[in-house]
Amino acid sequence: MHSPSDVTPNVESAAAFSERHCCPFCSSTSDEALTRIRYHETVGAQRELPDVQGALLACRDCGIAYPSHVYSLEHFSIFYRRLIQRQIHFHRSKLQRLRVLFLREILRNRAKRFSFSSFLDGATLHALLVPLFRRESGPLRVLDVGAGFGDFAQAFRSLGDRVETTEIVPELVEYLRGLGFRSHLGELEHVGLEGSEFDLIFMRGTLYRTRDPAATIETAQRLLSPRGVIASLDTCPGPDGAEYWARMQFPQGQFYIIDRARYRSMLRERFGLRVDRELLIYGRPESHLKDVRIFGTLLEFGEMFLNNLARRKPFVLAYSLIPLR
Repeated sequence: MHSPSDVTPNVESAAAFSERHCCPFCSSTSDEALTRIRYHETVGAQRELPDVQGALLACRDCGIAYPSHVYSLEHFSIFYRRLIQRQIHFHRSKLQRLRVLFLREILRNRAKRFSFSSFLDGATLHALLVPLFRRESGPLRVLDVGAGFGDFAQAFRSLGDRVETTEIVPELVEYLRGLGFRSHLGELEHVGLEGSEFDLIFMRGTLYRTRDPAATIETAQRLLSPRGVIASLDTCPGPDGAEYWARMQFPQGQFYIIDRARYRSMLRERFGLRVDRELLIYGRPESHLKDVRIFGTLLEFGEMFLNNLARRKPFVLAYSLIPLR
């Protein structure tokens, strides 16, 4: 198991950042920098945090790129403050209820390739970025890791599933508890779920942001039921996509997929997990890199639609993992 003990503090920015000296999966070091990055030049930079200069490094054996720095858990809320403030009003609106209903229909028959659920997902060009998994019949025991505002947790619950959530932002844990969920504060490997068992461990845009993805995967494996599945959605197949995401959110993203075949091989060899289903979603919008509001949001959706339609600019990878049997 690898842990954040693999990193050491940087004197200039010890409160918010630590340097990472090795790949978060295999612990090998790399001198191959795909790009150099300053935190204050990223799209999501919060000026009250110190600046730090880092790099995006490649681990070719694992098929990933990883940042030279790790964020402090105590500062994660600050990193995402702007996003949380922008979303909190929406998640209390009628539009959010409609979104949850739409998500429910996409999730209802997720196992079937030809169903109303798959039709809805495809017709919207996968705009809601729903992870892939085979939904077994009957209620599922679901663990939504990094549940955010609980969009998917609510959709699962409306299908009759038993849902628990985790989050590392205290305000979001309180919000989720207010929605009636059993919500755990902390990283998956530290929240004390030993003895629990889940049919589906759901990580939408979560695994790639965990400070110790290897420990997160190992913990998820131990929590799986005999026929359980891990459903994840992570960024961003290809070196150019990795650089795009790093310039948006360095150092929150802790790994980016740059070689899908090697990444699959690494998961198989290191964790005994195989990819059951996989979907590459296109549509990376350049408007994300511009600090604009309504116009930028409209531009973003337009770019994502056209790029996905043309199957260019890989954006995220949706995939499900099951143990080798």
